[in-house]
Amino acid sequence: MREVAGAVDDARVSELWIDELGRLTDQILHGLRNGLQGVGINIEVIRSRTDHGSGNYSDLRSFAINAARQFEDVSAQIEALAFLSRTASGSADIGATTKAITTLLNAGGRTRVALQEAPFPARAAVSATTARLVLSHLCRTAVETGSAVSCEVRGTAPVAVAVNLDPAVNIEVNPKVVEIAEALHIKIMFEAASVAAVFPTTLTSDTVLV
Repeated sequence: MREVAGAVDDARVSELWIDELGRLTDQILHGLRNGLQGVGINIEVIRSRTDHGSGNYSDLRSFAINAARQFEDVSAQIEALAFLSRTASGSADIGATTKAITTLLNAGGRTRVALQEAPFPARAAVSATTARLVLSHLCRTAVETGSAVSCEVRGTAPVAVAVNLDPAVNIEVNPKVVEIAEALHIKIMFEAASVAAVFPTTLTSDTVLV
């Protein structure tokens, strides 16, 4: 894919996205490891008690439910990571991208980002890589402030994602990401208690998605 707006091309966007994906992955590894360990521990308890004929049905059922819940969480995180790592072409699915990012940031059973999804498909006239870079950077940076964060997908024309946080917290956004966003007609708007990314839904004369 080639994405052109002024001096911005896909190589520059991809370079920043690879770095951002690495930072995002670093945040979730501990949660994934804990989730898998939790599954293993619950299964081992079930195996041990059934081998020795100890434990009643209700006890074993609770361990099985815990193992299943933890496995579902880990599976969702792996699917989200696979979605964000997969090469994509064409316009970005903002709703699916935001959901994948918040799923990863909530790894380990911690609800660090509350997501309010749009009740409709939300696509934007930017590449999937660009959307992933901007949204992941804003959400991850907000979470790293340590404040409670909520994320809301709004509108259809244009599509906007608002990241709401503690008004007493200052969010530090990478100026390189802001520069790329502005060059690709994505508005990043800062307010006292939120930062929002507003994506175009129609192609402009200097933006080409191939």
